Amino acid sequence: GSQRSDGNHRRYARGTLRRVAFIRAAQAVGLTLDEIGAALATLPDARTPTAADWARLARRWTPLLDARIAALTRL
Repeated sequence: GSQRSDGNHRRYARGTLRRVAFIRAAQAVGLTLDEIGAALATLPDARTPTAADWARLARRWTPLLDARIAALTRL
């Protein structure tokens, strides 16, 4: 959620912004929203991904991304 500042601008919690950054970065490397959602669902209490979470999820995604790169290379 967000709150409004005195100037009526939205203010988001840092955790919310980090989750959005995580989703955008994952989309940028070609992951679907379903894949990203599944990864976020593995985090305890729907917490914001930490650096350790990033590393663990990236290792899980490496084979998937390598397969997509190989498929695109063959085109």
